[in-house]
Amino acid sequence: MCNVRRKLIGDSAAGIMLSINSVFYYICNRGWLMKAYLVLDFSIIDIDNFMVYVRDIKQYIEKHKGKYIVEGVKPEVIEGDWAPDTLVILEFPSSENAKEFLNDSNIQPLFDIRKKTTKSKLILVNGGAWHDNSS
Repeated sequence: MCNVRRKLIGDSAAGIMLSINSVFYYICNRGWLMKAYLVLDFSIIDIDNFMVYVRDIKQYIEKHKGKYIVEGVKPEVIEGDWAPDTLVILEFPSSENAKEFLNDSNIQPLFDIRKKTTKSKLILVNGGAWHDNSS
C-alpha cells in the first residue's frame, strides 16, 4: 500500500491525489501500519518437551499474521556483554497482532511449556526509528 503510485488526471484530481498521498505517507511512516517484533532470547533446559512447543506454536504465529524473521539461531556477539544463547524474532503486522498472539487463551498451555523448558527473556518492539516519536 505504501508503494502504490497513482496517475494524476487533471488539476482537480491532482489536488485530491496530493491529499491522499499525504495521508498514505503519514499512515506508512508514522506508525499506523508499523510492524511489531517479538524478540525471544532463550536457553533450552529440556529439549524433548521443548520440541512440543516448537512443533505446535507455528499455527498460532500464522493465525495472528506473524512470521519468523529469525528462527532459533545462535547469534554471534559483536559488541557488549549481551550474550544470548538462542534467538527467535517474530514479525507481526502491528503491535495489536503481537499482543493478541501473546494473549490468545489457546496458546497459554504452549507458553507454559516454553517457560518450563527454557530460561527465556521476551520483548515486544515496534518497528520504526527513535526520531519517529519526537514530534
